[in-house]
Amino acid sequence: MTSSTEGRKEGAARLDNFDALRTVACWAVVILHAAAIFYHDAAPKSFAWGTAEFLKCAATMAVPCFVMASGYFILGKLANDENFSAKEYYRRRVSKLAAPLIFWNVMCFAKGWGLARLAGREDLGFSWTNFWERGTLAGEYLWFLPMLLGLYLVAPLLASAVKNFSSGALAGIAFAWAALNAGNWALLGEIQECEPTKTFLVVWQYYIPYFLLGKALGDLAQEIPPKSRLAFASIYILATCAAFASKLEAINVGPLGYYSFVGTVQSTAFYMWILSSKKTNDVGSWQTKVARWTAPASFGVYLAHPFALTVVKEVARIVAGDAIFSPSASILVAATTILGASVVAFFMSVATVWVFRKIPGLRRVV
Repeated sequence: MTSSTEGRKEGAARLDNFDALRTVACWAVVILHAAAIFYHDAAPKSFAWGTAEFLKCAATMAVPCFVMASGYFILGKLANDENFSAKEYYRRRVSKLAAPLIFWNVMCFAKGWGLARLAGREDLGFSWTNFWERGTLAGEYLWFLPMLLGLYLVAPLLASAVKNFSSGALAGIAFAWAALNAGNWALLGEIQECEPTKTFLVVWQYYIPYFLLGKALGDLAQEIPPKSRLAFASIYILATCAAFASKLEAINVGPLGYYSFVGTVQSTAFYMWILSSKKTNDVGSWQTKVARWTAPASFGVYLAHPFALTVVKEVARIVAGDAIFSPSASILVAATTILGASVVAFFMSVATVWVFRKIPGLRRVV
């Protein structure tokens, strides 16, 4: 076998691993929101509450993994682009986010307005406070679009750091930066005695370390033997259990979430776990086929899945009754409901994305 052929196979394996990462992380986002929506009324420390909180803790790595994957490809491309045009770069990046931000805000407004009317409320379906905190008028989950815009704006500057540091040094700097962010977030939380106010003007800064870690760790993952994936899987599981134990007040690991120290450890461990695996290189495996079909739709799935979850929830209520959403539901019922609904909503969203991409007027919104 020639070296060029080996290089192509290694490159394909790496891309398959990123497809697997994006697919799992995208499903984790759906799980996160399904758990939050279905059992938000469950009493603290009840079985339903515990099941939902554990799944939310396990899925916390979702958004950071998306950001890391974006950092790997965007920073890598910019660092190697000898004919970089700032005008063309910003035009493409801003236009990529503008259409989805407008379209899905309108869709979320229509959904919020319609649900408010069905419930007999008179609210308008949007919030100016929500706009200030998240950069969106109607869809709270759309906060990630302004966050991505902030990262896109500074990406050319970050690319210079990629050129000037080795992967190991860059990973160390980025991880230290993430730890400082976690400490700053914890300090703000103590001062305000609640989760610090997030504004879309500054929140993207907390994701810069993830953006850099994506490139640094993505390069390092190529040099790590597949056997190491067990170590990364163990770290991810331990971090998840530590976060859940903190939710149960058995231990105190400080603030939880995307920017926390536990969240950083958990997310980077999961990222390395998937990228250091070689199993996804089996082109004929069903896992690879599913990942190659779903991964390109992951951006659109994030945008469409709340609507799919709403449909799934109402259908489940009609078919199985309100008992499955009861705050007193058992662990088995809660876990089956959340995971089952998230799978259905995930593939509904993937199908929606591919249909939208067949329609010229809707192609750019997903």
